[in-house]
Order: sequence, then structure tokens, then C-alpha cells
Amino acid sequence: MERKVKDTPGVTQGIMTIGPAVLRRDEGTRPVVSRELANELGLEAVYESGEYGDHAKLRTLISRGANLNVIGGRGETALLNATSASVELLDVVRLLIAEGADVNYGADGSFPLTPLISAAFEGHVNIVRELIAAEADLNKRATNALKVTALGAARSRPRFGESAEKAAGRAEIVRILTEAGAKE
Repeated sequence: MERKVKDTPGVTQGIMTIGPAVLRRDEGTRPVVSRELANELGLEAVYESGEYGDHAKLRTLISRGANLNVIGGRGETALLNATSASVELLDVVRLLIAEGADVNYGADGSFPLTPLISAAFEGHVNIVRELIAAEADLNKRATNALKVTALGAARSRPRFGESAEKAAGRAEIVRILTEAGAKE
């Protein structure tokens, strides 16, 4: 089953102009925008909605045609923000996926992690299930120094101060990913 990833309508390779502002494209495929410009264009709210779990704001932005795959100044998308939150933002992740957020963005030089790797690190069991159901690449490797897959992320050493719940979540994620056919 092929998923269609939504992108900015009418955007072509190269440079895209929005009023006086210019967005560059990441290797000719995705719009990249600085946080300052994103804020000026009203896109900052997309990042914040993903990062802070503001479901209502995100739904409003989507209804106004927000591009969920715009890349922020640090290389992140709204879905990456939602999957890396310290709490599980399952409703936000579900909404982003349903509206066409790219579940395989990242780990390609633009951002070191994918949403699946990020969720595995964070111990977000239900988000991992959602990403697998949305056909996230189980074996894509992080491009940071760790070079882990989602399975490796789930198996990584507990972080200082990690809760027992999060550690149990990561153990469950190892089981889920292994059953889904993930490799290290």
C-alpha cells in the first residue's frame, strides 16, 4: 500500500517564493524554512502543535492548508516533534499521519532521526504501533553518531532518570519491532 505524502501545492524544484519571503528546497524535494521565517508565515504553529501536542491548533492549521512536512530550522517536522516529546502525543501523531505527514522523513542528512527511531528512544509504544501501521521504514538508520535503527534505539541503555514506565515501554517496543521484522 502506497501512502501519499502531502506537500505544498504548486511547489516545484528549486526556489519557492511566498510574498517577499523565499523558501529553499532540501535537495530539491522539500521546503526548508528558518524558524524566523516560519513564524512570519504562521508555520511556527505547526512545529509547536507537534511539539506541544496542541491538537486543536493543529486541526485548525490543517483546515487552512498547512504543509505538515515543512522542515524547521533544526531540520525537524511536526511529526518528528510529536514523536520526540517526553509524553506520548498519540492523538497528534494520529492526526499528522492521517493528514499525510511523512512517516519516513529524516535519517538522510536533513535530520539524524526518523519519527520511528525517535518514538523508540522515547518509549512511546502506541506511537510506534501507529508508525508501523503507516508503513514507516523499520530498518532506516540514524545518521548521528549512534547509527541505530528503531530496534537499536529501543534496546539502547536507559537514560539517566528514565522512568520504569518508559523502560518497560522500550522493552515492549523491542518485541513489537522484532515481530514486525525489524533488524538492528
